[in-house]
Amino acid sequence: MRKIWQRFRNWRIASKMFAGYIVLVMLPMIGFGWMFYNQFYTDIFNDYSESKQHLLEQAANSLEVSLAQAESIYNLFQYNPEVVHYISGHYTSEADQVFNYLKSIRPVYNFAYSGNSSIESVQLYIHNEQVLPVASEVHYYRELADSQLAGELKALAMNQGMWRTSSSGTNQLPDMTYYKKLYDSTYSLELGLLEVRVKPEITNDFFHSVTSRTDRNIALYKDGRVLYRNMDMELSDGQWTAIMERVEREPGFYYWKEPRLFINSAPIDGLPFRILLIHGVDEAFSNIKSKTIGLAAALALLLALLSLVYYIIVSMLTKRIIKLAKHMRKVDQDNLTEYAGRVDADEVGLLTLSYNSMIRKIDDLLNRVHRAELMKKEADYQVLQAQIKPHFLYNTLESIRMLAELNDDEEVVEAIYTFGRLLRYSLSSGENDTPLEEELENIKHYLQVHKIRMEDKLSYAFHIELERLTVRCPRFILQPLVENCIAHGLGKTRKGGSIDVRVWKEDDRIRITIADNGAGMPPERLKLIREVLAKRAGKEQLQTSGSGMGLYNVSERIKAYFGEDSVFELDSGQGEGTCFTLIFRAGGDAGVKSYDR
Repeated sequence: MRKIWQRFRNWRIASKMFAGYIVLVMLPMIGFGWMFYNQFYTDIFNDYSESKQHLLEQAANSLEVSLAQAESIYNLFQYNPEVVHYISGHYTSEADQVFNYLKSIRPVYNFAYSGNSSIESVQLYIHNEQVLPVASEVHYYRELADSQLAGELKALAMNQGMWRTSSSGTNQLPDMTYYKKLYDSTYSLELGLLEVRVKPEITNDFFHSVTSRTDRNIALYKDGRVLYRNMDMELSDGQWTAIMERVEREPGFYYWKEPRLFINSAPIDGLPFRILLIHGVDEAFSNIKSKTIGLAAALALLLALLSLVYYIIVSMLTKRIIKLAKHMRKVDQDNLTEYAGRVDADEVGLLTLSYNSMIRKIDDLLNRVHRAELMKKEADYQVLQAQIKPHFLYNTLESIRMLAELNDDEEVVEAIYTFGRLLRYSLSSGENDTPLEEELENIKHYLQVHKIRMEDKLSYAFHIELERLTVRCPRFILQPLVENCIAHGLGKTRKGGSIDVRVWKEDDRIRITIADNGAGMPPERLKLIREVLAKRAGKEQLQTSGSGMGLYNVSERIKAYFGEDSVFELDSGQGEGTCFTLIFRAGGDAGVKSYDR
């Protein structure tokens, strides 16, 4: 593998760019195109199957409506008192029977036929043999010769109808007949049976609504057995059996791989069979497949042509770049010669002109930088000369303090003394860290200065539970927190408040808390500062009137000094105050020490 990589590194830049084009552009594009083609083809398969399934279910619903109309004929007979009286033997004489049949029963038959053109015949089978039979309309129940039908009818419950199908062969449409028992007006006595036979055209109309082709590829099946099929393709008995088993397990639509078929199935409510619609994949997508193959070939040819053109153009460009690069490798501080090759009016030519201009100016730029450095040093020296010496400030403050003592003004004396200690800590030069004891003394002086200004509105307490405070920490790591408590906590309330500073050791970690009982922070501001401290948001979002940049700097300085396992936590409640917590590893013995003002 190393040898192959070494050989690749030694290729010319044009070859590398062409190889990169093959690996990073062409091959991924071909792979993506293949995946897109498969996904596109799968989506078409699904859309086609779903559309056929939707069409089949709509046609099935339409057929159910037609069958429901046929079933509604039962109401014309069962809820007609004249029909019930007639078949129950209410009329004893033949003349009365004939008269009432022609008067009341025959119109019901005529209405049934005229109201539904899909009805082939309507017949009554009655138990009372005292009633005169009528050819093709009224028969005796015992004339039902089909023993299997009689058994099915016997098990039929009250107000339950039954559709029954029969067929003389799989190439003949099955006959569909509806049966339902008739009862007297109190439903206590079974009077007979209504038989409604529909025309085969109702099935043809259903098939025509699914597909207008004559070779429809439609089948009706029941209990794994084909009742009817109209197919233009040959399927073996084994394939039919496998298809029936799959349909029983997964009703709806699916794709059959061998042979490649779309199969849709749907039940008909009330009928004892399901509808099966079969389409060949190649036949359904022959046009799409041929167009896809042609488009893929055209794209492949175009891609090859573009790749060749790309290689030629890249070679023309890289040759000039290579020559310029060779010249640039020879240039150093002692050899600043200009490039003397061909310069055209394009980007490479502009690069060459810019390079030559850079070579001409580089000496001048180096001299300017050198002079700028000298001038900067001179300016820094002058600034240092103009600075006020810290000891001059200290002596001046000491003189003012002594003058205040002579005048017995103890408050001014204490203020100047505290301010001097604070100023000495701020202006003292040296290392960037300091003992924790000096940092605590600094914030104590800071609080004393503010107490002079705020008087009784400010109180503070120190609880130092460490015997030794020699552990070192960054300078000014606590003062920004105390300043935040005064400016944003106590300064926003008229009544003032208190600040508590606590230092203690827990296990091998030192904990410092600085808490106030001031105004606190709004929840949205607290959430923003926490996200910035956790680096889930940018620190530039803190640049507002209530800036939290000081808190961010404290957090970063703690982690930089004590390590990433150090912790800076912030808790606040609006109207309840704010608490800052610093946790870091350090040695030391625990004790108890307290300062209160």
